[in-house]
Amino acid sequence: MMKMDKGLLLALIVLMIVVLSGCVCPAPFGASPTVAPTVTVTPGPSTTTAPPTIPPVRSLTTGTQIVWELQGGYGQLVVKNQITGQDAVVILAPASDPGTAVLAVYVKSGQDWTVDGITDGQYVLYDMVGTNWDDAGKQFEHTSEYARFDSTLNYYTTDTESKVYTITLSGAGSGDTLSRPVKPDDMPSLG
Repeated sequence: MMKMDKGLLLALIVLMIVVLSGCVCPAPFGASPTVAPTVTVTPGPSTTTAPPTIPPVRSLTTGTQIVWELQGGYGQLVVKNQITGQDAVVILAPASDPGTAVLAVYVKSGQDWTVDGITDGQYVLYDMVGTNWDDAGKQFEHTSEYARFDSTLNYYTTDTESKVYTITLSGAGSGDTLSRPVKPDDMPSLG
């Protein structure tokens, strides 16, 4: 075995500590340590955008009476709205005064409603179909149909029966009752 001088052993240990600690080049006497520059990142305005908001659909409850000027009777009108995604307003006007509504009732898409209490008489039937009901203007914001039904509805009551009409709204030109398009100005006033 080889004997080492204690001084040499101590010098080797110090050298190993210096090498392992990463301090190979000593700084000159009196020099201050060098500090690496720091980079500060300041977040700017968010680049993500909020998803677009969809305005709520304005609709009334099925059966809402927009106009009700009938004095009571026994006639019935059954309305079936089978139009997908669009509500309807069904309007009755006297055949003698088709510009004046005596009944207007709201029926939501996919729903049915029975109107009771229709007075005996002859009536013209209209419908308006659309989305986003404007309560102040009494019309749809987006209307796809204004129509007048070709047949007059003749309501009468006897001792044993009263008249019931059923209409099915299923799109332009279809259904169990035929109708024809009319201009908005040709519709009865809803007041």
